[in-house]
Amino acid sequence: EAKRRLGEAGFVHISEREDWKLHTGGKYFFTRNHSTIVAFAIGK
Repeated sequence: EAKRRLGEAGFVHISEREDWKLHTGGKYFFTRNHSTIVAFAIGK
């Protein structure tokens, strides 16, 4: 449910294990251990 809501809000799911290609103004989230969601936005 939370992952769906983040996606609807424009957040992009990224993998914690891969290199990130983040952009100014971007919104991202990743999950850990199927129990934690970390979401963040990059300022403009």
